[in-house]
Order: sequence, then structure tokens, then C-alpha cells
Amino acid sequence: MRKLTLMMSTTLDAKVAGSAGSLDWFLVDEGIEAARLDVLRSIDAMIFGRVSYELLADFWPTAGAAAVDDGPGGFTSPQRADEFAHLLNTIPKIVVSHAPPELRWGPARSMSGDDVVGAVRALKAEEGRDLVLFAGAELATTAIDADLVDEYRLMVHPIVLGKGLPLFDRIQAERTLELLDSTRFASGVVELRYRPQPTAGDAA
Repeated sequence: MRKLTLMMSTTLDAKVAGSAGSLDWFLVDEGIEAARLDVLRSIDAMIFGRVSYELLADFWPTAGAAAVDDGPGGFTSPQRADEFAHLLNTIPKIVVSHAPPELRWGPARSMSGDDVVGAVRALKAEEGRDLVLFAGAELATTAIDADLVDEYRLMVHPIVLGKGLPLFDRIQAERTLELLDSTRFASGVVELRYRPQPTAGDAA
């Protein structure tokens, strides 16, 4: 059984984007880059919501050292930017969408949003390395509500937006989590790693 990790950057008030979809509050440092690269080196596939996929597809297919200056969050060295771009451009991507998306950033395939829970369960049951959900808030909510997430890996940025796109406001039921690890980076970002505790139904 493969593990599914939800990996997202959030603000202190659990927003994943500003009120206009802005991501200009992202911070970066060498430690954050190293943590991101460690994850990408260890997985077999990335799962995206359509909007998240399309945003990244506008930049990464032709990116490389240019990401030092104008990539999402920037990078501190051309070498890390090149490796990050190489991994993102070669790891298989699965795009969840209710309508067939334009898969201009490969290797990629689509997954129907009408049966995403069953499809992700089938993916997790396959042999191979782990999967990462780089999702929008809607897909993350679906995965959490269906108990598909085996680990939460949240990069919490030291900013409160007030208005913006919240991550957890539509979760249907309470979730109890166990803290696995926390890491403070030089930029002030804190990575929190949790795994879900069994629900009453699971324990029975």
C-alpha cells in the first residue's frame, strides 16, 4: 500500500492563496528547497487539481535556472532550480478534473473528478513509491473527508492574510492528528508533519 501525502504551503491562518489567488507571500530558503527536493526524489507521481496544474503548467515546462529570479517563490541557486524543474517535468502527473483538461505539461494523465476517491484508492493499492497530493483546496478537502491522506506536510508561512482561500473550512468531520515532526527554516517558515489518528470507526 502506497502512502499519500498532502503537501501544501499555507499561511498562519490556513489560507492557501490570497483573495485574488495571489501566492506572492511564499518564502524560500535553502532548507525549504532541500525539503521540497527530498520529497520529489522519493515519489512516483503527483496528483493535482486542474487549477493548480494549469498554474504550474504555465511556468515549469520551460523552466530551469530562470526559476532563481521568477519562479514561484524563487530559488537560491541555479543548480537547485534546475533539479527542481527536471523533477517536476519528469515525474508523472495526475490531473483531477470533471472536464477533460488540456495536458500540456507532461508526462500527465487525467482522472475524472466524478470518482476521484475510488481512483485514488486504487492508485494507493498499486506497487511502487509514495504519492503526493499537490492539490487545490477543493481536492484536498475531498481527500481528507475520504480518509485518503496518510500524512499532512504543511509549510506554514509567517503571515496572516485574513482574506483568501482557506484550506480546511469545508472539512465535514473533526480530524485528530499526531505530530510527527516540525522543522523551522531560516525564513521563518515552519514545516509541520502530521499523520491522522484512527477514527472511532477505524478503531472498531
